[in-house]
Amino acid sequence: MENKRMFFEAGNGKFDISVCDDPDYPGIDVEYISNENNGKLKEGQLSRPRVLFETPNSYSDNLRVLVWADQNSEDYSEEIIFNTKVSTAPEIIGVKVTKRLVATNIKWDVEEENDGNETIDLPNSILIPLRVSRLNDDEAISDYLSEFTGFCHKGFELITIEEEI
Repeated sequence: MENKRMFFEAGNGKFDISVCDDPDYPGIDVEYISNENNGKLKEGQLSRPRVLFETPNSYSDNLRVLVWADQNSEDYSEEIIFNTKVSTAPEIIGVKVTKRLVATNIKWDVEEENDGNETIDLPNSILIPLRVSRLNDDEAISDYLSEFTGFCHKGFELITIEEEI
């Protein structure tokens, strides 16, 4: 495919439609770019409204659509899985429950950061973003916890919860 990107003017912005070659998220990516702020992200904004239609690996796979609806997160906020296989008519019959990981009972390492004079309020549990959960790697989750809070830890437990989308 020669042209892997198209732009369509719409309202007060444009749609950027492109083929996504990212091996973790292959498919068609549709992003809305507002004309406000010359199309640049606002301060503190991490993402724009976006939808990714993932390319199924085989005809027996369900079609999956990822939605970025939270501008304060780099991770997708919703996952829609079509209950029909790619080889059949693409109609939504229902929406699937998504399993999410939560790091809980986190043992924060605050001794070096705290001289004993101030209270450091850190969460006991943190919902792990889907992009990290999908890696199924304790080290990646550990890194995320430290990057998210700015503090190291001495361990945590993982639990799985189900979210209906």
